[in-house]
Amino acid sequence: MWSNQQFGTLADPVRQSDLNELAGGYGCARRLAYRKEFDADGLARPRERARISTILGTAVHAVIAYYLTELWAPLKLRQREPDERQVRDAFANELALAAEGLPIDWQKTNRDAATDEATAMILGAVASVVARARSIVLVEAPFLVELDVGAKEPYVFKGTIDLAYEGEDGRLHLADWKTGVQKPHPIVLHHGYQLGIYAHALEHGTLWPDDATRQTVLGRYPDTMSIVHLRNFVPYKRKTTKTVGTRDEAAFYTVDVGAKVVCLAGDPRGPAWFTSGRTSEDMARLRHSVRMLVAMVRMGHMPERIGEHCSRCPFRGQCLEQGHLDRADARKADRALAAIDLDGLDELDF
Repeated sequence: MWSNQQFGTLADPVRQSDLNELAGGYGCARRLAYRKEFDADGLARPRERARISTILGTAVHAVIAYYLTELWAPLKLRQREPDERQVRDAFANELALAAEGLPIDWQKTNRDAATDEATAMILGAVASVVARARSIVLVEAPFLVELDVGAKEPYVFKGTIDLAYEGEDGRLHLADWKTGVQKPHPIVLHHGYQLGIYAHALEHGTLWPDDATRQTVLGRYPDTMSIVHLRNFVPYKRKTTKTVGTRDEAAFYTVDVGAKVVCLAGDPRGPAWFTSGRTSEDMARLRHSVRMLVAMVRMGHMPERIGEHCSRCPFRGQCLEQGHLDRADARKADRALAAIDLDGLDELDF
């Protein structure tokens, strides 16, 4: 059984998905509680399908990691571009691995179009890193870090850093890949939790904590941090006119914010790299915010957030129909389990 009082400890470290559910735009603290209880009780059963919306990002990350580790030297030293056919094959292989042998549910996505877009994202990501990096520091590195280093009862975070590299100037850069459709909102980019936690992990966290052969502490705070919106590497299929909305876009098109630009078929959709304004000075606010969220969970205050997103929640049956009943009611528990949409768990960003 899940113990909410252990949330944020080494036994139940905080993950980015937890913060998304507690404070994200589509989050719901009650959903987090249901998920934690569901996982702790071992109620999962084999899935019948793998949804493309869930596994595409996993496959894209894996192929990028392969090129930035196994093939980094020839890419950088010989200025060799990745072969598009090989990238497509690698993506297909990683997609099958991410599906874990299950049939892929392409939902409303065209299979060929999704493969084309994933290939463009991978090629763009690799080429942009080759152009920026002198050396790769880490790729897809798991970490474990205490938020309050040295405190008697520090909060513990666990996650994975997509990329850290040294630029030609020797400065340390942190990058996080995003395969979603929406570009990073400026507020999230400059003030969101994720980049701050990852930067803190680079300086104070243990990297590869579960691998004694690789376990290390980098001990450096990044000089810059970026969210990389990979879908901007996917070229336009037709002529498009759009309004420039951010400073990164203005710099990319060399115009002012608010100006209109014309993009032709084959042009990229804009800048993919969005640089955050976060610095180590922002850790005080991050610590305060996270303390409030973890304290809320530990005290058992898990408010519901009812809205349209409830229709896509796998726990909607037990929450909306039986959530007001006494949790000790055995009949309610039986009905709740029967109502869980297990495949719907794939839709949540855990």
